[in-house]
Amino acid sequence: VFFWSLSIYLFVQILNASSQSKPTCLLYAFLGASLGLGFCSKYHIVLFVPAAIFYLSLEKAWRQLSKKGILILIFTGLVFSSPVLLWNIQNDFASFRFQLQHGLATNDAWKIRWPLEYCLGQFFLLFPTVFLVAMKKPKENDLRLVYYFGWFPILFFLITSLKSKVEANWPIAAYPALICLGYYGLKQSKAFKITFGIWLLAWILVIAQILTPWIPIDERELKTYEMKKYDPLVSIYEKDSQNYFASSYQMAAMISYKTRFTSPLLYKAVGLSRIDYFDFQKESTPNEKRIRIFCERYQPLSKELLDLGYREVSSTEITDFFRLVGASKE
Repeated sequence: VFFWSLSIYLFVQILNASSQSKPTCLLYAFLGASLGLGFCSKYHIVLFVPAAIFYLSLEKAWRQLSKKGILILIFTGLVFSSPVLLWNIQNDFASFRFQLQHGLATNDAWKIRWPLEYCLGQFFLLFPTVFLVAMKKPKENDLRLVYYFGWFPILFFLITSLKSKVEANWPIAAYPALICLGYYGLKQSKAFKITFGIWLLAWILVIAQILTPWIPIDERELKTYEMKKYDPLVSIYEKDSQNYFASSYQMAAMISYKTRFTSPLLYKAVGLSRIDYFDFQKESTPNEKRIRIFCERYQPLSKELLDLGYREVSSTEITDFFRLVGASKE
């Protein structure tokens, strides 16, 4: 979200500077760096390129770019995205292949509700007033550019929803641009105050739920509970961090964050849950005779752990969600 928005800003500056015959080489370098770092953050930044091509082609703005600037942009983009590129070259393009399969491939039969759910999700996440106002193409040049970069990701994932299920948050990089369009379209209207008031109230209620649960249902059913659902595991890990492993990257990340001043990093055990960065770290492959794993309640040991010779020898229930599994090679 940050680098997508920064890249839009820098692209606007390049076009404005070019139209005024001002030097733009540094701006091209900054844009390349922003796109490269955006690629290190989330692969969705690649959608910036076709969105820019659509804008430049449909608005006949190619003349505002310089060939030298484009070469500088490509070079700095490659430099700043090199950590991801080099890692994938060294690891059989594992994360690229995973993302393509995760986002574009499915073994399920296509369902009409996939694009319908996606469209409704975008409509209500952006909010009806913002969504409807942002659909109108603005007359101002800068806002017209923002229009392309706001709607391109939305339309891209709409097309992919015709092939596989799309999660509502996937086009989130587009939201700042669309909210910007909504602001300029609504700022002189009563609808702006109503929209602002509704979202302000919503944020207050969410923060209140986090600090002091007030919704009259089991708080474990709400997404806000994820901020503290690992707390029982944190208290155990703080007392004794020897030979412990997590069973998901979310668990490893949250426990490591909450114990960062008192305990060493907690790694996910190799093969547990879906493949992620931890599976490529040597620390995630245990070599001790006995280990302890924070598992979800019915989660078995992974094939990788079984191949290493580990067998479950004990299981202690911690909460309704989690148990502590003892595994041994003996």
